[in-house]
Amino acid sequence: MIAPRGATTPFGTAPRIKAYPVVAVFEIGMSEFDLTFVFMPFGEAQAYFNRDEDASVIEIFISNPDQTQAVRDRIQNAAPRPLLLTDWRQRNRTFFNALEVERNVMFLILTLIVLVAALNIVSGLIMLVKDKSSDIAILRTMGAARDPSDIPHHRRGDWRRRHLRGLPAGAAGGQQCPVHLHRCQLADRGECLGSDSAFPE
Repeated sequence: MIAPRGATTPFGTAPRIKAYPVVAVFEIGMSEFDLTFVFMPFGEAQAYFNRDEDASVIEIFISNPDQTQAVRDRIQNAAPRPLLLTDWRQRNRTFFNALEVERNVMFLILTLIVLVAALNIVSGLIMLVKDKSSDIAILRTMGAARDPSDIPHHRRGDWRRRHLRGLPAGAAGGQQCPVHLHRCQLADRGECLGSDSAFPE
């Protein structure tokens, strides 16, 4: 390790150089920690930085990160002298700013996607109305009012008349089908008892 503040000599301040064995290397993916932090015994750190029975920084861990401000105020009030306090919110401010920018950009992108989809739906409805303008004109000549709500009523009446005409024919055909199938021998290639075939090819 090399520290710029070393022993003072007649030629100036000499850097402090001392070798330590490297036991392990840690990496958490954040350059501000991976490039600047070194974990070493506290006594060796005091001897290397010439701080006998002294510490320049005290790190405090709390169980609930949401109570950071409350613990910070308690430490500030309990300290007999002014302190320079730095919490995890201040250390990771750039990371939180990047997350906020990403959230805003994603909101803008999703808004544009929804807007484009809404425009497609509206344009499709407009084109549908344009295509049906001739049909609407025919209905108006047949007596439909100018109010658009009358057009569905007119069509609904037409549908009712068609259903009433088709209901008796469907009921009669449904009654004749079981009688005709009963006369047929379905197991013998679907041929009837008579000369005709129930299922002609």
